[in-house]
Amino acid sequence: MTGLTFDQLPNAVATMLHKMESLEQRLMQLLTSSPADDRPMGVTEAAEFLGIPKNTLYGMTSRREILCFKAGKHLKFRRKDLWDWVMEGRQETAAQIQSAARKGVRRA
Repeated sequence: MTGLTFDQLPNAVATMLHKMESLEQRLMQLLTSSPADDRPMGVTEAAEFLGIPKNTLYGMTSRREILCFKAGKHLKFRRKDLWDWVMEGRQETAAQIQSAARKGVRRA
């Protein structure tokens, strides 16, 4: 990693944010255009997708914190529903908050 001066930090952070937003857009395109999205996932696959233990996922479904449906006796999840749930918990960057404040947009 190259050494950055204090004066270079704002540009470096702006570049990183731009790259992250670009990656997020690409990921959303892949998630929304992939035919695999329509295939329901089981508990194991959903837990791996979210990076959490299966027991945690079971608890979240019983508390109705995460969207799921039952196919017979088995819990099933849609990839898009899981991704939407992840994005709901996303924290805005300082730049996004400042931009919204400049536009006069109220945050919920």
